[in-house]
Amino acid sequence: MKEVPKNNVEPVFVDVRRPDGAHRKALGKPEVSLAHRSYLKSPRRVQSSHFGAYLVSGLVMAGLVLGGAFFMGSRALKDDLATRSAAVADNLSRSVDALRTFDADTASQYLTENQRELSELQDFLGGSGTQSVASVLGGVVPAVGEVATLLRDVVEVNVNLLALAAAVDTLRSEGLGSFMSDGVALLSSLDDVQEALRNVLARAQTIKNATGNLKSVASYFGSLDSFVGERYLAWSGQLIALDEFLTELKALLASETDRHILLMFQNPSEIRPAGGFLGSYADLVVRGGVMQQLDVRDIYDPDGQLEQGYRAPEAFGDWTEWKVRDANWFFDFPTSAEAVLTLMESSKMYENYGVKFDLAIAVNIKVIETLLSVAGPVEIPAYELVLDEKNFLREVQREVERGEDKAAGAPKRILQTVAPVLLERLGVLDDEDMETLFERLTTHYEHKDLMFYARDPKLEHFIRTAGGDGSVYALPFGFWGNYLAVVNANIDGKKSDAVVAQEVSVYVDVATDGSSLTDVAVMRTHRGDLERELFWRATNRNYMQIYVPATADLLLMKGNDPAPRGTALSPAEKEQLYPAEKIIEATKKFLSSFQAWNMEAFGKRVFATWMNLVAGKSRTLEIRYQTPGKTGVTPKAGDIYTFVYERQSGVPTTLSLTIAAPVGFTWKETETPRFTYDADDIPGRLILTLTLAQ
Repeated sequence: MKEVPKNNVEPVFVDVRRPDGAHRKALGKPEVSLAHRSYLKSPRRVQSSHFGAYLVSGLVMAGLVLGGAFFMGSRALKDDLATRSAAVADNLSRSVDALRTFDADTASQYLTENQRELSELQDFLGGSGTQSVASVLGGVVPAVGEVATLLRDVVEVNVNLLALAAAVDTLRSEGLGSFMSDGVALLSSLDDVQEALRNVLARAQTIKNATGNLKSVASYFGSLDSFVGERYLAWSGQLIALDEFLTELKALLASETDRHILLMFQNPSEIRPAGGFLGSYADLVVRGGVMQQLDVRDIYDPDGQLEQGYRAPEAFGDWTEWKVRDANWFFDFPTSAEAVLTLMESSKMYENYGVKFDLAIAVNIKVIETLLSVAGPVEIPAYELVLDEKNFLREVQREVERGEDKAAGAPKRILQTVAPVLLERLGVLDDEDMETLFERLTTHYEHKDLMFYARDPKLEHFIRTAGGDGSVYALPFGFWGNYLAVVNANIDGKKSDAVVAQEVSVYVDVATDGSSLTDVAVMRTHRGDLERELFWRATNRNYMQIYVPATADLLLMKGNDPAPRGTALSPAEKEQLYPAEKIIEATKKFLSSFQAWNMEAFGKRVFATWMNLVAGKSRTLEIRYQTPGKTGVTPKAGDIYTFVYERQSGVPTTLSLTIAAPVGFTWKETETPRFTYDADDIPGRLILTLTLAQ
């Protein structure tokens, strides 16, 4: 078997349609899948590795194969067959789109309609009447037989997709409850999903074989076989990866010994590169397909029993100690998660018992607020509080910062009180509430409020392919375009990020040689002056990192603060850094003229600086950088220019973007030399593609 290429997969893909020169995007209910999201209502072109997209491609072509017979038939026969084939292909496409959003009911409606169409097509191709294909084609019966076999395979795929839709519906509506009380039912649901998936994959192989056999009949089938073959290779690779994922997931859940999953509760009120300060966490224990325990704890519990940590990075200044609470320091979430897990397991609290964590799941405050909004308010008499989605952050933060529990040395006890009540509520949600919860969680997934990391290579590969691991986007080979990420880190700025708004403006000027000159303005506004609590009103001390293409050069930076003096690490201190930070630190150079640093991280060039902000004020950081074009390649009509923006988890960001085409060119999508994009809160990963035209 050929090795399936592992293409870079975007968790959010926004393709560009003609917006008559400008385009204002208001984010509504997105279409979401485990591998791909589309944020425009009618995308011109979708580049997705999601198995559904390839399924549609293959099956649409398979539907068209049914029309291959009409090149020798009558006009009426051609029209009837073409119409029916198009209806089948359209229903398959719509059903897979619905399954991509786990909308099993809608998918079933389309697939049920297809059953009728396919049944009539079978009668049409194999019937005994005078209008059957066999009677029309006469001596070409072998080819007709192949087409009829192909039709039966498409029917089987439709049947298996119906089974998959039913299995997904059961898992979605009952999975959470089963996970908390009935492991056998949960594992059975996963078995049903995997069985239906494998049946689809097996039948798809026979479809590919049929097109191969038919290609000798006519050139039409030859080109069709080539088209299906290309799609099938990528599609089957994704299906196989999903199958492997389910196998490993079931093995983890069904284990007869305790398996540990770390829930990282990140607080974006004190932002860190991976999404928020790791103030508390939960050790989720799984055995026999069911949750055995959810132990919610303060992060200082394991830190207090961690004898040996690492030297803190230079940005921490006088904070020389770097332990679990600060380990989510990397914009690349898998790197942060592995650092957290490694340090957690080194704490005597877990090391003494041989505890190893299989998975890490980052959950920020917005997810908890959603759980409360669906499950309903939680009354906690001991605190004389009723927590809901509107007051959760403020009340919990107030209790943690200055409540009686803090004085008693247990500031996170309130979370331990809330967690079991909330879980109990979630386990008995009705179908309507579960549907609402699922839709809300998919939105959080899109915005990186939920991120996943697995130590098992097959699980992690699938999570990464599905765009759920929060990794830094790797620019594909031959990439022509631009990349940008604005990453903040609150160092001793209390909880001020909860009241700081961020707006990013970008102007990209593409030159005739393919290079780009990019101006970026990051405006941050501190609204803490409207608050009473000191932890909201504190000065926001922000260490900002701007991620750009690895080949970019910094030309201008202003609006930043001077670099702190006396914080540079000695060679001996650099040796004490966490391994991933040590690699980054080795590339770090101080740019005295800009009062900033230049370094390399995760395949990108990073410009780092400080921008502190007092309550009631706004400040803007401005930078300009230049990115070269492809060596020896001059842009021409038809070339695709790609702009990628990755948003930091936990930082709502308004984006205003303009991309100017090279002199003498326009963008096909706008029919003008300018493309504009505006959004009030962009997704976790935004990818825009533009086509050069003359």
